[in-house]
Amino acid sequence: GGISYRTCACTIRKAVYGLQSQDLRDPDAPDTAAGKAAYFPARIREVRPCGPYRLLGWSAGGNLAHEVAVRLQEQGGDVDLLVLLDSYPHTGRTPSREEIIADAFGTAALERSEMLTAVRAELGGHRWITDEVAAAVLDSYVTSTRAVLGATPREYRGDVHFFQARSAERPARLWDSHVDGRVVVHPVACDHADMSRSDVLGGIAAVINEAISGEQEGERA
Repeated sequence: GGISYRTCACTIRKAVYGLQSQDLRDPDAPDTAAGKAAYFPARIREVRPCGPYRLLGWSAGGNLAHEVAVRLQEQGGDVDLLVLLDSYPHTGRTPSREEIIADAFGTAALERSEMLTAVRAELGGHRWITDEVAAAVLDSYVTSTRAVLGATPREYRGDVHFFQARSAERPARLWDSHVDGRVVVHPVACDHADMSRSDVLGGIAAVINEAISGEQEGERA
């Protein structure tokens, strides 16, 4: 959801919309990456029928943003900016639920109640974020992450701005075979789990503003 990106949204000099997982509303939502990505183009067009479209995603959300961008292009949409925050393409093996939990929380040896407490805190600790809401978010995260990380990305036509955490163990060039433009790498002085920190997102937003400004200058030239 958009809660993690609030600082980024407030700093970017364009309207920003958060896309919520279909899993949180529909218990029969698709459990494949293609099915999940197919839901979003129509939602995006409800707000903006015509492009240009600019998409951003963090971690597995970046993989999903990449596939949504491909689908928008297939539908004739103009995608002029794709931003991936420390996201990496499928490497041949779908991670287990335990591996995803360990990656998200630093350990898989947590009681479910402890995980829900951590999720509520990550979502801002608001009163309306009950255990039921936190459980839905957690389960959606695990299901979506397994789906998108188990799928091989298709080819996106254009450049990608890739923000890489300092603790990254994989190279950004893994995206080269899934992008027909450049993969512009921006090193970020934080670990993967801290990419949603307000100071980090503020710096990312500044780079995005420059990228948008550069595109607009090119359009006027």
